[in-house]
This record gives sequence, C-alpha cells and structure tokens, in this order.
Amino acid sequence: MGNKNVMGTNQAPHGVNIFLQQQALKTIDKFIVHARWGQDVSLPQNEGDTMKWIRWSALLAQTVPLTEGEDPNPILATRNDLTVKLEEFGAWMKLTSKLLMTGLKQTQAQLTERLAKQMALTIDTLCRDVISGTSSTTTASNGSGTATLPNKTDIDIITKTLFSAGIETVTNQVAAGTGQGTSPQLPAYIGIAHTEAMIRLQNVSGFLSIKNYGPNAVPLPMEWGQTGMVRWILTNNGFTSGSNYYAPIIGMDAFGNVKLKAGDNPLVQTPGTSPLKRWSTVGWSKWYAAKVLQDLAIHSLIHTV
Repeated sequence: MGNKNVMGTNQAPHGVNIFLQQQALKTIDKFIVHARWGQDVSLPQNEGDTMKWIRWSALLAQTVPLTEGEDPNPILATRNDLTVKLEEFGAWMKLTSKLLMTGLKQTQAQLTERLAKQMALTIDTLCRDVISGTSSTTTASNGSGTATLPNKTDIDIITKTLFSAGIETVTNQVAAGTGQGTSPQLPAYIGIAHTEAMIRLQNVSGFLSIKNYGPNAVPLPMEWGQTGMVRWILTNNGFTSGSNYYAPIIGMDAFGNVKLKAGDNPLVQTPGTSPLKRWSTVGWSKWYAAKVLQDLAIHSLIHTV
C-alpha cells in the first residue's frame, strides 16, 4: 500500500465544497532568532562534511626580566581543534492535481509559506539546542539553589563573568538623545529570552525599554529592552526544561553556523511529477550544523516565570 501522506482536498478544502477565507490564518512566529548571533561559515562543496576550527589558548604575561646577552626559551601555544559534522534536514508535501486545479489559488502559496517557516524553525531549533546545552549556567535564585524569577543580581553576575573572561560585547555603547525620557546604553551582550518571560524581564530593576532608547540606537529584531549589559531578544522558541526557562547570554564569536555552499534547496517545487501528472511536490532541504566555539562566551540564566 502506498504512502497515505498526500495533501489532497480532504486536508485543504477548496471553494467547490465549502467557502474558505482566502487569507489563511498565519502564525506570527518569528524565526531564526538564535542562529542570528553566530559566525556564518560555508563549507565548500565536494570538500567533505566536517568543519574544523582551530582555537589557540591565551598566552600568559611574561614578567621575568631577560638575562643580558641571552634570549629566553621559545614558548609554545596550545591548540584546540573544534569540529562539527554537517547533516541534511528537510521535508516535503505531495499535492494532488485536483487540489491544484480546483482549489483556491492561494492554497499552494500558503502551504509553501508554511514549509518555508518550518525550515527556518528547524534551523533555529537546532542552533538553540546547541547553545542552550552549554555547561555554563547560573540559576536565577538570588543566592539560593532553587530557580526563581529573573533578577538584576544574577544578570549582573553573568555579565561580570563574561566581561572578566575577556569576552567581547556584541553591541557598542549608545549615547542618550535629546528627547525626553531617553537613556544611554552600555555596550551589551545578547540575551535570548522566551516570550513567556517578557513581563518578568520588564519588572527587573533597571530595565530599559526600547521605547526609551535614544535616537542613535537601532532596536534589534524582536528586541524587548536592556538590563545592564544585556540586550534582550524575545522568541517563542526558547529552550525550556520542565518549569525552568533557559535564557542564553551570548558574547562575540560564541558559536558558529555551518552551511554547505551551493548544497541547499531552500524551496523545491516539482510540478506534475507523476506519470499522469496527478500530483506535484513542494519541499525544502538544508545542510546545517552549529558548534560552540567559546564555552566562556555563552552563559545561560535559568529562571522561572
């Protein structure tokens, strides 16, 4: 028996049978939130499926004076190899000729849009799971061991940890404007928070809403505001575990996104692929991998809402 997963008139009713609002309901989900903050690298085609970065350990200060007439011993740098293997992801739909010939014109466009959003969500989820799995975490607990609501004390502890480790901020300092109620902004790391936490973040001491940014500040996509040295980006695809929410705070060059050059098929449409042209297909495929490059540059705040 053949595969039953075929998009026909049963799954997408058309105007012959019932009235269908031509503008299908659309989600307002915003995608590609996590992956936006990584290094983008393309692996050349026909050059294997594994990407490797080389990370050199920092060199210590040399505080011993040189002996007159003698050179010091040469020093060695410690190399760390970071590798990740590309994998292919994808999905497709099978559309019957009856659906395409008798259904509303928007049906195929709407299904194609859904597939495009699925592709974006897939990549963002893969990246989210990698960066949220970092070993560096701080529980929003004001010193206790049980997760509580996000608070200024624990956010400041994380930013101090990142800054003390020499991790560069992602955004620069922005001066206040001449408008009433605007405030200057510190150089900042990027924090990615679940939309369920938006009000809790707003209630954190010292929170600066984007409406109070100066005229020289450009809000980032899906930005909610800033707390100290963290600019908060919202997503409904944030990482959770039980009642705990993970909000990764990210510095410069924290992780990498790897793609295959010329290897992606963002959207593939194959009209009339059956012998009698009674069905067509639409789908996507994409090669992707994410890799944490600096463990110290990602630190997750575990909190409740």
